[in-house]
Amino acid sequence: MKKKKRLVIHVDRRPLGAETIIGHIPGRHVCSHVAQRNNTLKAFRPFVQIALICELFPFIPGMNSRLDELQAAILRVKLRHLDEDNAARRRCAEQYTGALSESAFILPAAKSKEMSHVYHQYVLRSKERDLLKNSLQEAGIGTLIHYPVPVHQQPAYQKRLPLLGSLSRTESIAKEILSLPMFPELLPEQIETVTRRIQEWAMTAKT
Repeated sequence: MKKKKRLVIHVDRRPLGAETIIGHIPGRHVCSHVAQRNNTLKAFRPFVQIALICELFPFIPGMNSRLDELQAAILRVKLRHLDEDNAARRRCAEQYTGALSESAFILPAAKSKEMSHVYHQYVLRSKERDLLKNSLQEAGIGTLIHYPVPVHQQPAYQKRLPLLGSLSRTESIAKEILSLPMFPELLPEQIETVTRRIQEWAMTAKT
């Protein structure tokens, strides 16, 4: 019987396992208990980039399970504040909508009497999405795209979702969506900074 070989990645002549690597949202954020070990993080960066590509453009069907015992314990406490946090998200969304309602952007649907939105994301649409995203990034404002590649176009699911033709509306929307900063602790002045930058950009660009 052949002995199984174990892959060990070495950095600075030390196995990478000697460092503490923590992922918050798989593939996006990497931390080390030796905070200033730049060489370690640089060496690990290609693997992070690969993980991020696979997350947004998966080649193999998989499963995402994050609710381990520690997370469950934290969420039991956070659950007590869920209604409060959702109300804070709605206030943030109302400020975004109020500031951008006169623009040419397509904003999230107006609230309904029958139901209320929790705004896990605040997503606007613009035909010049990438230019807007770059403008916000230059101002130090982070945004995300949820998600750039529709499920039916991802290699992992193409054979599992047989379609006759394309989903033209879905594919078009995927090229326009942009998620603005959104979390319960977002301050009014922070939202004002974001919307002011968007308004300034919109004055010089076709949206």
